[in-house]
Order: sequence, then structure tokens, then C-alpha cells
Amino acid sequence: MRRIVSSSIALVLVVAATSATAQDRVANISFERFKQLRWVVGSWKGSGGNYPAFYESYDMVDDSTMRRYSWSDSTFSSKQDSARFEWRAGRLAQVRNGRAFPALKFTGDTLQWQPPSATWIRTSSDAWIAILADGGTTYTLVRYKPVAPARHEPGARGPG
Repeated sequence: MRRIVSSSIALVLVVAATSATAQDRVANISFERFKQLRWVVGSWKGSGGNYPAFYESYDMVDDSTMRRYSWSDSTFSSKQDSARFEWRAGRLAQVRNGRAFPALKFTGDTLQWQPPSATWIRTSSDAWIAILADGGTTYTLVRYKPVAPARHEPGARGPG
């Protein structure tokens, strides 16, 4: 019985220490620094891992919140997924599926999110990479102008 209690206490201490360590690593980010992330606003075409192509867009909701949408194809007409990036009281978090993943580090052109997420690295004004923490899969994203879906005018003749 004493051994079970000791093991339980040790497990609680390990979990508490792990949580405290992760919390201690959360980056303190100034509002001015958060505004520097606006380079990601716009439309992007990505590739890498098991995806020959995927599409995302980022926009500012307000001065301290950004939103990301994933799109089903190059027309950006059907949303698949979304996430928010919230700056609140010196902390930046990526919120997906009701879970918040705080930024651990934001220096220069590199932004590291709490695992199991990713590290973003801006490589130019029109390109960046995302490296996943779970195995190091790398995705390359380039600025992209969505393709307008083909429209057929009533009465217009098709190819012929």
C-alpha cells in the first residue's frame, strides 16, 4: 500500500513539474512583436509531407486576433478547418478545436508553438516553412492568388 501511495505521489509530482516547465517556457510577447506576425496575412499554397498541395489563408479579425482557414482547393471556395491566433496580455496562443497552443519562442522570423504543433520560419516576404514537432515533417508555403472558379454565362456557347 505504501509503495502505491509513493508511486502516485511521484506521478503527480512529475506531471506538475512537466506542466510548470511548459508554462515557464511560454513566451512573453509584446503587442509590437505580435504585429510583426502580420506578414502571414494573405493566401498561401503549401506542399510537403503527404500533401502535394494544400491551401490556407490568414486574416486579421481585430488588432489582437488573427484567423487561419484551410481550404479544400485552389478556388478558396470551401472551408475545411480554422484556427485563431490570439494575443492576450503578453501571450500568444494558437487555438484549434478548443485547445490553446501557446507560442514558446518568437525571434526574428521564427515562431515556435507548443508541441504537438510546429515551428514557423519565414524564408522571404512570400514564403515560409512549417516544421511539425511530431517527426519533423516540413511544409513549404508560398504566397498564392486564389483561382476564380469557372463561371458559365447563361446562353453562352460552350467549346465547339
